[in-house]
Amino acid sequence: MIRLTFIFFSILFSLNVLAQTAPADYQQAYQKGERALRDKKYDLAREYFAPLTSARYQNELVPYSHYFMALACLKSDRLAESRTYLRQLESRYPNWSKIADARYLYANVLLEEDQFTAGVDALNACRKHA
Repeated sequence: MIRLTFIFFSILFSLNVLAQTAPADYQQAYQKGERALRDKKYDLAREYFAPLTSARYQNELVPYSHYFMALACLKSDRLAESRTYLRQLESRYPNWSKIADARYLYANVLLEEDQFTAGVDALNACRKHA
């Protein structure tokens, strides 16, 4: 859990430059979602991030929106939704610079669902991709 928190904050702090390239309305909703996550208001964060994961958006923050949506779902105990957003993230943005973090989060979700064999397999796959 400490590693997950570290990853979360490292991703948040690396986004200042990226946020400036997104459209203003997208950026505003994204920032509200970030604030909600920091404040541990996971249901509110999901409300902000859900529309930002639409395939119609094409900017540098979209993969982050998927990741944070999956994290908010995990924290809201919506594990199946979290898995769905993470699979969507991997299929749409397989070369995203933080895809390893998404794979680690996916393994975490599987373990939370008591899918221990699949979770361990996912963790081993993370090691192979590293």
